[in-house]
Amino acid sequence: MSSLNKVMIIGRLCADPELKKLPSGTSVCNMRVATSVRNKEGVETATFHTVTAFEALADQCANFLTKGRLVYIEGSIVNRSWEKDGEKRYSTEVRANRVDFLGPKPAEAGSADGPESAPHKPAHTTSRPAPKKPAADEWGGQGSTPTDDMPW
Repeated sequence: MSSLNKVMIIGRLCADPELKKLPSGTSVCNMRVATSVRNKEGVETATFHTVTAFEALADQCANFLTKGRLVYIEGSIVNRSWEKDGEKRYSTEVRANRVDFLGPKPAEAGSADGPESAPHKPAHTTSRPAPKKPAADEWGGQGSTPTDDMPW
């Protein structure tokens, strides 16, 4: 039997990301991301996730993300354990393999004319080219289709 360990969250950063370098030179970026859900009564409950990114992704997160920024994170659940002061400790976190920067952090009160309040496109966007219109003489009109040959 196979298994699946995949996490997808959209939330806001609780603090600026922390970048560290391992002795091997590998970059590690730790982040806290808040997500929320509303129940039937309209009460919102927040959940806080610890997210870790490695190598080039870690460097990008540390360089471009700040507290309050909306992000999409895709990765897997990782459980870690260690011993501190003779006590066994456990942690569950998200190991990110994809981070999309969805928008700027919320505008600060009183600074609505700052650069953060400007419309913002997602950092990772894909665009498809517009469909090519047929030449006017190809189907006998200004981009019309030959409806006589359609089976329906």
